[in-house]
Amino acid sequence: MQGTRPPDSTSPDDFQYNAKGQNVEFTTTYRAEPDTWRFQFTGVAANNNKSPIVMDMENTAQSPYGYMPVGLGGFENQNIPWNGQNLDPATMYALSYYYTAPISKSKGTVTIGGKTRHLTGTIWFEHQWGNFNSVQQPWTTAYTWGALTFNNGTVFTWRQWYGAPYRSAPLQPILEIGRNSYGTPNGTPDGALTFHVGNNAEWKALKTWKSPVSGRNIATQVQLTSTFGTWYLTNVFDYYEMPWGYPPYGNNPYSFVEAAMWIHTGSVDGPIVGHAFEEQANQFTLYQGVVPG
Repeated sequence: MQGTRPPDSTSPDDFQYNAKGQNVEFTTTYRAEPDTWRFQFTGVAANNNKSPIVMDMENTAQSPYGYMPVGLGGFENQNIPWNGQNLDPATMYALSYYYTAPISKSKGTVTIGGKTRHLTGTIWFEHQWGNFNSVQQPWTTAYTWGALTFNNGTVFTWRQWYGAPYRSAPLQPILEIGRNSYGTPNGTPDGALTFHVGNNAEWKALKTWKSPVSGRNIATQVQLTSTFGTWYLTNVFDYYEMPWGYPPYGNNPYSFVEAAMWIHTGSVDGPIVGHAFEEQANQFTLYQGVVPG
């Protein structure tokens, strides 16, 4: 990975970095004036003698929402082990900086299968950086995560870890080390965020779909319970997975789910009150059981 100043830079806070691997490359460019992030990506489909997935998107932080910390103090225990040990803020072991611009303007193009689509709208944009050891420590992908944006401007985000802290069956939820935040971003009228670390929210699959590529069970309907309320999430596209490690896309058994979802109240068929983005990480879906809907 290489870090440089972007061409025609106008601020000392501008930066650009590029990373390239086998059949994949991305460039991130940040310009402080105006406050924009540009993401250019060429994906892994090229290793199957097919047209690669290509993305070129530009995001602008939207006033008055701007940026806000996702976790308490702007940090998150991204690398927390299954047994909850070895968290050391003094050395930054297992900690990362984590900020978001929850309602950002976005525009650009995405090309899939040789067809280019022009996109505009608002997105949940986040930036996380710090100490990651996902290759050496598999628990870094044993989680569910999500960001909810309600129609009234309120936001909610959570991360729920999984493991076997009490020698139980593999990948039971470890609710006492979870985290979540809820509220209206600072900068809005009476804006305030409430942060919680510990047993304050619970993600639960209500229905799963079995992927024909990876054979994994993917949750498509979810109940999310917290002290702030209970919501029901349903996939915008039910049958969705990113099996980027499985043939024909790759040769490693890795899979991620990063799905767009609707937020309902009352039940999965209740009124839609916002939209969400959810991750079901690799180590979690590896052990996810069948949940008939």
